[in-house]
Amino acid sequence: RTPFRVTLGGGGTDLPSYYSKYGGFIFAAGIAKYMFVDVNRPVIDDLIRLKYAKSETVEHLDELQNEIAREVLRMSGIHKAIEISSLADIPAGTGVGSSSCYTVGLLYALHTLKRDHVSLETLAEEDFKLETEILKRPIGKQDPYMAAFGGLTVLEIGRDGAVKIRKANVKQSTIDDLNRNILMFYTGTVRNADVTILTEQSKSIKEEKEDVINAMHYIKEIGYKILE
Repeated sequence: RTPFRVTLGGGGTDLPSYYSKYGGFIFAAGIAKYMFVDVNRPVIDDLIRLKYAKSETVEHLDELQNEIAREVLRMSGIHKAIEISSLADIPAGTGVGSSSCYTVGLLYALHTLKRDHVSLETLAEEDFKLETEILKRPIGKQDPYMAAFGGLTVLEIGRDGAVKIRKANVKQSTIDDLNRNILMFYTGTVRNADVTILTEQSKSIKEEKEDVINAMHYIKEIGYKILE
């Protein structure tokens, strides 16, 4: 089970195009809405069965249409005889980190199946590598790390991509006030952040568009103020 998240400050400064030059800062909160991933080894055949919004049954790994599941299985060295099912409290495309929640959850489930103990940092970095290097998605560090750690969490991202994680030192009474004063609504609108937002944002930063970079600096400054 992995938690969805909302960004409280610094959103966008976790993109490699930004933090590799200026360093990044994220203040985010895991919420009590989750992605659930279940894995099982079938005993009667060697088929790969995958259930999510769709249902797939294939003989060979390369036949899987779900590219995250396909590449996570490849990374885990599992090429046959596996059943994977997932359920989510919130639909994909709503901006709360669903793809990384699925990836981190599946990675953790398969590590557990193989009795491999891995740290939360390792899970987050495996997800980041898979999504950015293998699937070529323009994600930042926030989603993998928040899916792994949850909570009220601060991420300080170095220019080399190293992430320092700490729990925000916030009074319980402040957290309670925050909970009581936040309302979240599902509007029925979904979008693909990879294409519509993150790709354009990364492109503008790489091209060193002054207005975009100044806006990102300001977003990071606001993030520190929100944490304070």
